[in-house]
Amino acid sequence: MKKSLKVFIGIIICIIILLGVMFFIDYTNVSNLKAPVFVIKKGTQDNTTTYLGLGYKVEIENYPSKNDTQQIIRTEMYMYNKFITGAIANIEIENNNKPNNIKDLPKEYSLINAIVDNCVVSIHGNKMYNKDELDRFLESVKDNIPDFIRCINYTIEGDMIITDVYFEGNNNFKAILDSTRDKWSNEKDRNYENCKFTKLEIEEAPEGTNITLKEKVEGNIEELLVTYYNNDVQVINDYENNFLLEIKSSEKKETQKITVDELKEKYNYDIYYYGLESIKIKINGEEIDLKEALKTGKITMEQIIEQAEKDRQAGIISDDILKDGGTKIYDYGSYIIIKRHSIIGAEKGYIEDVYIGIPEMLSIKSLW
Repeated sequence: MKKSLKVFIGIIICIIILLGVMFFIDYTNVSNLKAPVFVIKKGTQDNTTTYLGLGYKVEIENYPSKNDTQQIIRTEMYMYNKFITGAIANIEIENNNKPNNIKDLPKEYSLINAIVDNCVVSIHGNKMYNKDELDRFLESVKDNIPDFIRCINYTIEGDMIITDVYFEGNNNFKAILDSTRDKWSNEKDRNYENCKFTKLEIEEAPEGTNITLKEKVEGNIEELLVTYYNNDVQVINDYENNFLLEIKSSEKKETQKITVDELKEKYNYDIYYYGLESIKIKINGEEIDLKEALKTGKITMEQIIEQAEKDRQAGIISDDILKDGGTKIYDYGSYIIIKRHSIIGAEKGYIEDVYIGIPEMLSIKSLW
């Protein structure tokens, strides 16, 4: 009898140790954002699966990724309905590089910058650039995959309104509205508004489509129009701009002739900078000083002018043609390119001078 009792007690101790080991393993897994092992599945609702163990419950929240796999983003363990451990993942936004902070965008951020940066740009609903980015984002929302999009709409006066939308999964939308460039609004309204919503609605009307965030949970905006487009919208995806310049203005408003030494031998006309400390250009992913790129033949000024002409014809930049017979002005917002030549030069197809400078240069005609 005593021997049987010892065996029984021994079995009970072994079971307790085994249960303790099982609990410890699952506790450790849940604490480290991993799935438990010694549980049975009870059910799944809204991407959250509940598991039952011996004396404890585990909830695991997943979100689907593009390769049809499930990534755990939250784990929680309960004992007698009391939370005892858990973990939350830092979700990385898929399908997009981490966006630049909206507050770091330059005040002179231009249409061409926005297009090259893959922003969804709606010009009064009549023309839309990078609509494929909008379609991709809406698909991510449909599939409950966290994602980001930056949309730009223009006021009637031509000022830029920027909206960043972060979809965090499970009907959670964080948005930032940037109205700092709206020169026609009250100065107190030119600020950044942070808000959160739980619904993104695609509203189709007879004249077009509105994409709107609704059901506010935080912020001062009840509903936020993300973007819109008319039924007959002109869609332009994958617009190619190979030679966008990045300028660094100088405190000295001076004209600098750069066609000296090697460049003087390469060009039969002169190239000038005005009010600039430097200009960089990105070629095949490499950012290089423009003068160096011209010297080494990685780019020619004719190619830059050709791109500017293409941007002008596409209506992306503003332009002007002077009455001298052919001088053209290409306005990129943060900088101006002036291709100067007379009637004779225009007829013969050659350039007489090129000026690249800050917008102020345009009003100082004695420079060029």
